Amino acid sequence: MRLLEFARLAALLSLVALLAACESLLGPPVVFGAVAFREPAVLPANARLEVTMVELKSDGSIETIANTAVDNPGSPPIRFALAYDPKRIDENGRYAIEAIVRAGDRALYRSDERVAVLTGDAPTRVTLLLSRVPAPPPPPPVVKQTPAERAVAAIRARLEKLDKITGSYNVGDVDATYEAFLDGQTLVAMREARKLGGQASAQVAFYYREGTLLAYEEEAQRLPPGAAAGAPLQRTTLDLQFAGGRYSAGRKTVNNTPGQPNEREIRDAVAEGQAARDRLVSDAAAGRTSAGLGPLRFGCADGSEFFVTFGREPLRAIVSAVGHPSAVLLPVPVRAGYRFGAGRTDLRGSGREATIRWEGAQPVRCTAATP
Repeated sequence: MRLLEFARLAALLSLVALLAACESLLGPPVVFGAVAFREPAVLPANARLEVTMVELKSDGSIETIANTAVDNPGSPPIRFALAYDPKRIDENGRYAIEAIVRAGDRALYRSDERVAVLTGDAPTRVTLLLSRVPAPPPPPPVVKQTPAERAVAAIRARLEKLDKITGSYNVGDVDATYEAFLDGQTLVAMREARKLGGQASAQVAFYYREGTLLAYEEEAQRLPPGAAAGAPLQRTTLDLQFAGGRYSAGRKTVNNTPGQPNEREIRDAVAEGQAARDRLVSDAAAGRTSAGLGPLRFGCADGSEFFVTFGREPLRAIVSAVGHPSAVLLPVPVRAGYRFGAGRTDLRGSGREATIRWEGAQPVRCTAATP
């Protein structure tokens, strides 16, 4: 009896060994399939088909079970055999196949949807339908900034940290408010909001480097030249750049149509930039700005220089120079420009041009180097 049990056990062990040997010879189970394309496809020589089996988890996540690849797959349909580990398959699980064709790092075609395999009523032979992957948009063109554009960008980045003085003016049909931005005593930018009569308006910005106009920007809605009142407004933008005070580059649009700035526009921009600096000094001297201005350095025709600070509340000019005692000058009424005096010391001017007469000395003409 015991010999019979031993014989049965030996036979069972032999059968297990035989089955293991057969599995080793046959290899792991395989899902067979083919890949087709929705539109005619000619694959490049470096194309690579990648086929993946995934498990679809109940929480919506996926887990890769097996994958295979076919290099230089040739013309469709492309056939594949995807081997998998049966130990990773749960008969209650859900499994699917997907595919992608790449050329280098770029995806060319991708399966429209995952195709179920193995469990339930899903097959072990499948066909995957692939659609073209849209080409990625081209990278934006590399725009090289000019030196003026880089300088303006640097100024803009720190505008709100600079000292700001506000003011307003009215010249003819122009009614404007402005903001002046100063780095210490150096004017680096001014922005103006102008009303030009009727519905016409303009937003203007000036940028300066070392007292010289660096850039001029304008967005305006105004009547076209020669147009009658009530005609549609013309939308104009100007972007002018300067190097060492000379025009270097620019752009212009009229009703969104690109064009080129003309000589008059360039000349006017330079004159406006100068006028804006002069106006700031005159307005500060007249007490028309939100804060005082200075100390401003004036260079004079005789080689001397002096400094003046225009203060407010009360309005005054505090002047100092080597060889002269500092003086606090009080405003003197004048029809145009500004004038301050105390004793025999007198300062009068318009904008950045001024004449100073120290006590016991002759008047001398001077020009503001700042702002």
